[in-house]
Amino acid sequence: MRQLPLVVLFTSVLFIGIIFQPVLAYKQYGYMGVASSDARKAMDVARDALYRAYDSVLDAERAGADVTKLVADLNTALELLNTAEDYYARGDNGGALSYATQSKSISDQVISEANQLKAQAIEAANQRRIIVGVSVSVIIIAVCVGLLYGWKLYRQKSREKILKMRVRVREEAEKEDTDG
Repeated sequence: MRQLPLVVLFTSVLFIGIIFQPVLAYKQYGYMGVASSDARKAMDVARDALYRAYDSVLDAERAGADVTKLVADLNTALELLNTAEDYYARGDNGGALSYATQSKSISDQVISEANQLKAQAIEAANQRRIIVGVSVSVIIIAVCVGLLYGWKLYRQKSREKILKMRVRVREEAEKEDTDG
């Protein structure tokens, strides 16, 4: 008699576990019963997003942005896409869809951040160009003003020297007239 309640209890727990196992698995993966075509489509969309993210990162780098974090995020998205393809190859469409969706999400974030960094880099480059242009203009004006005043000062000193020479020549001529 004592064994009967244990058998009933064990059977009940086993029965409840079998019934709720798919529910728990659904909560874990969130994608039970996903069709193969849905998983393949999600991986293709994720791959396209990854390519667009890569192009966006290249554009941001060409503009002069620091893309170190974006490259790390791209690598994460690539790893997730590779994991999705592994799950798909094993026939786990739910896992493949989950990882492909995560990869696409990261790729979309990278695209957004790359566009922001590119805009910031372009703005910074424009500001540097303006600063360099103004600085060069100020330096050129300062050099021209310096040369102008230097030339005027040299011309004035040169005239004074010539006038002193004329006075000396005149004094020598007058001295010769009085001596001779």
